[in-house]
Amino acid sequence: MSVFGRLFRNPQAVVGFAMIVLLLLAAVLAFAKAYKHFGSEIEKRFDTATAQTLVLQKLRSYDSGAVSVGKQGDTDYLGFSDTIDGESYITYIYCYDGELRELFVESSAPFVAENGNTLFPANNFTASADKNIISFTITCNGVQTSSHYCLRSGKEGAG
Repeated sequence: MSVFGRLFRNPQAVVGFAMIVLLLLAAVLAFAKAYKHFGSEIEKRFDTATAQTLVLQKLRSYDSGAVSVGKQGDTDYLGFSDTIDGESYITYIYCYDGELRELFVESSAPFVAENGNTLFPANNFTASADKNIISFTITCNGVQTSSHYCLRSGKEGAG
């Protein structure tokens, strides 16, 4: 007689086997729910960290004279100045309409927030400057991160 045949003859063994199967199923379902929750949190934090890294890399590639902090209406922005073939340009990074955006225009052109290219979904972006220290805060998917960066001098602005 097979192992299963002997197992199913004994009612106590059947109940014990069913309990083990149900406990394993409950454990799998609990782990699946936890994985889904933590996966969602990791994704939220990844978007915020990626946006933060993008802004920090932009700051690292510019000299202190080429970086500006400003506000147009309710929109804070970081401005990065470039000279290309003798023409002055500025790249703005800011949050508008639920998105972190980047706008590249001639320095003489007005800042028009809705014209920027979308980088990431973002709830908020604030920026401020205190001498050579640039501080900014980004909120993506409800996760907020702040950074402070000390600008260096003596290097030409890079693109």
